[in-house]
Amino acid sequence: MAHDGVEQYAFTHADGETGQSGEIPRTMDPRLFFGEGADGAETERSLLEAVAGEFGVLLPRHAIVNGRLHTFVARSGHARPGTGRHTR
Repeated sequence: MAHDGVEQYAFTHADGETGQSGEIPRTMDPRLFFGEGADGAETERSLLEAVAGEFGVLLPRHAIVNGRLHTFVARSGHARPGTGRHTR
C-alpha cells in the first residue's frame, strides 16, 4: 500500500515464503492467510475480503466467489503497421 507515492507497507508470498515491509494492519497480516494446508482459492477469497474491508471498497462478486479472472499476454499496441494491419 502506498500513500502519496511512498510505500507504507507490503507483503508478498511465493514458494511458501512470505516477505513483508512496513507496519501491516492486523486484518491484512499474512499469517492469517498463509500456512500449512492453505487452499489457494480460499486464500484468495479471504485476501479479497480483507482488502475490501480494510479500504472500504466493493469488489466484484465474481472476484470474491471465483477468484481472479484469467489472464493472458497481449501484443504491444505500438507495433508498426504491416500487411493486413490498419493504422489509426
